[in-house]
Amino acid sequence: MSRAFLPNAASLAVAHQTDGFCDSVSQPNRLTRTAHSRCTQAILLFLLLLSAVAALAQTPAVTLSLGNPNAPVSFPETAVGSASASQNVVLAINSPVTISSISAQTSQGGVQEFAVSNIIGWGCAADGVTVNQAGSVCTVPVSFQPGYPGLRLVPLVVVTSAGTFHFGLEGIGLAPQVALLPGIINTVAGGATPATQALLADIPGPASVVEDASSICSPQIRRINN
Repeated sequence: MSRAFLPNAASLAVAHQTDGFCDSVSQPNRLTRTAHSRCTQAILLFLLLLSAVAALAQTPAVTLSLGNPNAPVSFPETAVGSASASQNVVLAINSPVTISSISAQTSQGGVQEFAVSNIIGWGCAADGVTVNQAGSVCTVPVSFQPGYPGLRLVPLVVVTSAGTFHFGLEGIGLAPQVALLPGIINTVAGGATPATQALLADIPGPASVVEDASSICSPQIRRINN
């Protein structure tokens, strides 16, 4: 007669210990996978940061910038044919550079409406040889001489060893006012015959126009010079 197997207290204790061992073995594996995933994410983030830093390092700094608070540099309203007071255009040197020339472009018809004087400032030069050091602040005096009425816009062109830079210049030209003076119109009222013509009358009007009646049969007006 076979006897059915009945677990006793000892076998239950062994089974419990085995389950605990399996849990203890699998738990470190889960922790390892989690730590590995987090480590991978950290490495990827670090590589992205390195790429961003490298990109910033490869972006060249602006060698030359406008030191004036407003751009474009504005000049006061000036009558056509006259010149405004000189105004300083400030150039900030951000990295060592040589300056070959500084000029203002001409306007329509080749008219030079902005006159540029020599660059001034400690260590500043525009001879194409002298190196303007980083941190230098150079001043370029410019005056406005409008050749046409209205808003005038041209760039200040600075040619350097790091490239050509353009800075806006603007001013308003004022045209002279045209004055119209009244003249005199002389008219004569016509009648049936020349003997019955009326007296002359002076009427304000353009100075080059004078009219009178010249027809015998009917009053007409013809034009003559004053």
